[in-house]
Parts: sequence; C-alpha cells; structure tokens
Amino acid sequence: MSPGPYDPAVSTGVGPLGRAAAVAMAMAAAALAIAAPAGAGPSSVGARALAPVVLPRDHASHPGFGIEWWYTTGRLTDAQGGRYFYFATVWSASMGLVARINVVDLRDDRIVAAREYVNPTPLTRRTAMIRAGGYVMSWHPGGPWGVWSLTAPAAGGLATLPAPAPAPQGGLTLRLVPRQPYVLHGTRGVIRQGAAPSAYYSAPRLVVTGTLVAGGRRLAVHGQGWFDHQWGNFPTDQSSLHWNWFGCQLSDGRALMLYQFLTPHEVPSGVQGGTLVLRDGRGRHLQRFTITPRRPFLRPPGAQASYPQAWTLSVPAAHLKLSLRSLAANQFISMAFVPSFWEGAAAIIRGASGSCAVESTREPTTGGL
Repeated sequence: MSPGPYDPAVSTGVGPLGRAAAVAMAMAAAALAIAAPAGAGPSSVGARALAPVVLPRDHASHPGFGIEWWYTTGRLTDAQGGRYFYFATVWSASMGLVARINVVDLRDDRIVAAREYVNPTPLTRRTAMIRAGGYVMSWHPGGPWGVWSLTAPAAGGLATLPAPAPAPQGGLTLRLVPRQPYVLHGTRGVIRQGAAPSAYYSAPRLVVTGTLVAGGRRLAVHGQGWFDHQWGNFPTDQSSLHWNWFGCQLSDGRALMLYQFLTPHEVPSGVQGGTLVLRDGRGRHLQRFTITPRRPFLRPPGAQASYPQAWTLSVPAAHLKLSLRSLAANQFISMAFVPSFWEGAAAIIRGASGSCAVESTREPTTGGL
C-alpha cells in the first residue's frame, strides 16, 4: 500500500531517530513493490516459494520473503455522531518495519490523526505480534476467527517528518473482530499473474471498536472495517508500481475486492483480478470487469498526480454495476519514507447499496533514492 521511493531530507545521524530514519530511507528502495496487490511480475531469483495459505498459521509473519504487510481500513462513528475513515498498515521488509495511520473526519473533510512509526530491526522469526515503534498489530485466538488488535499511540513514532508529510498527530487503538470467514484470494490464497506469486487473504467484514485520539480528545468509536494480509517477492519494475484497488462492503451481505494495475501513463495494463465474497463467506475469483475513473479529478497538496473522485465498477459475473463517489477531498496520504498515495472512503451512489474503500497510487516513481 505504498508506491516507489521518496527522497526525504532527514537527519541520518547517531541516535534512535537518526537510525530509524536511515533504515526507513533504505526501506524505500524495497517499497517500490510494497503492497502491490496480487503479484505483479516475476519473483526474485532464488526467492522463497509460496505455499497455499493456511489459517490461523499464516496470520503470523513470514520472514524470508521480500515484503509483507498487514492492512486495515474502515469507517468509524463516535457518540456525538462524528464520522471517520481510518487507514492503518504496517509494512515489513529485510531492512525493518514502517507503519502508518491516517484518520479523516468525513463530516469536516480534514485529517485528524496522521502518524508514522519505524522499527529498524527486521523480523527474523514468525510472530503474530508485529511492532514498529509504538505501533503494534497482533492476532489472538478467540471466537470463530480470532481477534486482531491495533495500538498506534499518540506519543512516540517519529517526532518530526519531512515535508510534504503532515506533522504527527493523534492516535488509534482498535479491536477488530471478523464477522465472517476469511477469504483466500486466487487459488488457496495464492494469486499468480504471469510468473509472479503473491499470498493474499482478507477479512472483508470486521466489527471495530476502540478509541480515537484527535484534537486533544479521546473519543470512543465503533464501526465496520476491512483487513488484508499479503506477502511475497515482487520486482522493482514500472509495471508493478501503479494500481487501483477497491474493497466494497455491500448492504446485502456480499463484499467485493478488485485490483487493476496501471502503466506509468495511468492506462490499465491488462493485469487485474478480484474476488466476490458471498453472504456465506465463500469467494468467487473474478477476472473480467471494468474500472472507469470519472470526473472530477483532484490534485491534492503535495501530490504530483491527479486522483479521480468518482468511479464506475462493472462486474458482469456478479451482475454489479456500481457508481462510486469520494466522501472527502482530504484523503491523500503523504508519506515520509515511502511514496504517497490516495486511500479514501467512497459512497456507492448508484447500484447495490453499500460503501467502498478506494486505494490509488499514481505518483511518479522515477528518481528517488
């Protein structure tokens, strides 16, 4: 869930922050391929082979693969009726770990929590507790599918971030409980596009409860979320660096995940895939669909590319044609050490009722470190 390298002017001197910054800058080279959904090119020579996903075993980390991440996003409500969209992800590579949270107040269209965390020590053993600075993402047994917990404190993380990333603010503590079985994408959780494998599974519906720290206030929040876990070995080539991704939760109990890779000129490359999740949790692999960006296009502050604020998703096999509209303009995530991207809430304004999370990475990836 982050594109190519960014060249921040940060101190790399002695000390925890300097060392963390140096490690995170080095990780940016690997981040050319971080979070590219569903394998986007040939795997590295001698790379570790992917096995079919087995749960709960594979909730834990997978040292030895080039990149891995745990991602969650969703919508939250507080007791006063405030509405928020949250994003939280931790990325793991051989250089260490980077985590990021972003929370948007959908009523006021403003970012109320944004913080980045770094752990310069890479994972060397399997663990279901992933730490990056003060950020902790973990899975615990309980109920039919276990429970995920997320802690992203308002204190800690990086004390300063280089422009154009916003000053750190806010914090998030969440309990994430799956409402239906995990869905394994592709064939037994392994997606292959050409020669590129990627292990990928999701919890498309989470009951989310917790606390949001924003503006000096602690707010009890609740809502619905989405969870992804993905790992593999991806090349640092241009064909894997730009994509659109959609996670939609439909009111009839179904869910929809679609991804589409783009060329550097923002034209679909022909590499795409997805999953329709039925009400009983079974998944149907999708290959034929169209994703059409619609006006208006927005160039957020700090961005070099423009991002669609409306979309049409047409999935004939599922008898779905959805028109989406962004719920806020301030949903661009500025990163300090890995490339910035769009991650936002969208309403379905025509078609089956429901809501979607939209991710789009269009920032230029030339140059960098």
